[in-house]
Amino acid sequence: LEFSRVLFRSVLDVGTASGLLAIAAAKLGARSVLALDADPVAVRIARENVAANGAAGTVNVQHGSLPGGDVVPMHFSLDGPLQLLESGQYDLVLVNILAPVITGMAPALSARLHQPGRLIAAGLIQDQETDVVDALQEQGLGVIQRSQEDDWVCLVVQKG
Repeated sequence: LEFSRVLFRSVLDVGTASGLLAIAAAKLGARSVLALDADPVAVRIARENVAANGAAGTVNVQHGSLPGGDVVPMHFSLDGPLQLLESGQYDLVLVNILAPVITGMAPALSARLHQPGRLIAAGLIQDQETDVVDALQEQGLGVIQRSQEDDWVCLVVQKG
């Protein structure tokens, strides 16, 4: 995937974990990156990593998720209600989480994506790929690139 600094000015990283993808997006020229994670420990670690890598001016790490991610473990939100991102659109959406969560979030993922934006879904087990592709296609997102290493699949999809 070619990363265009013009095309991907705004980035949403859903399930940011350590913040690695959000930091990479900032370093590659994104003007703003919103990094979400349902796990408050991941949020703390991602914020530390963002600061350590000089990306705090570009990357905003928040405790939250998208609607439809109902399989997020409840203990992640024990410190308060999990904030759900219900508005805003992005040029690029990154999602590296479990396939059932992605399928549940498919409508929200599509709604958060500008047209003709792109979504990168990584960390998929090959056996679950069809479910994810079907859910994304139902939302008007078409696969434009696919890569695989062993049983792991990464999909690049485009809106429109």
